[in-house]
Amino acid sequence: MQKEISLEKKLVSICKSKGIHCWKMSSSSINGIPDRLLVKDTKQVWVELKTDKGLVSNNQKEVHKILGNVYLVRNVVEIIELIEKEFIIKLCA
Repeated sequence: MQKEISLEKKLVSICKSKGIHCWKMSSSSINGIPDRLLVKDTKQVWVELKTDKGLVSNNQKEVHKILGNVYLVRNVVEIIELIEKEFIIKLCA
């Protein structure tokens, strides 16, 4: 099982290589903010990183519903699919 921190490092690395800002998000006043905000030009996508067994809390579910465009990512394949779909950047031949 891949640890969340190694998955996050892979996300940051891929985004950096493709010119996508990958900002780490945290809030001391709002529980449930997704882990990362990806931005390229005017396109913005929220990302919640979890291990295969990681659970999304009720607070996270509520905030994600309000924000709208939040992807739950559990592995590198899902990172690639997200970036290819949302930013129309081909990562695999």
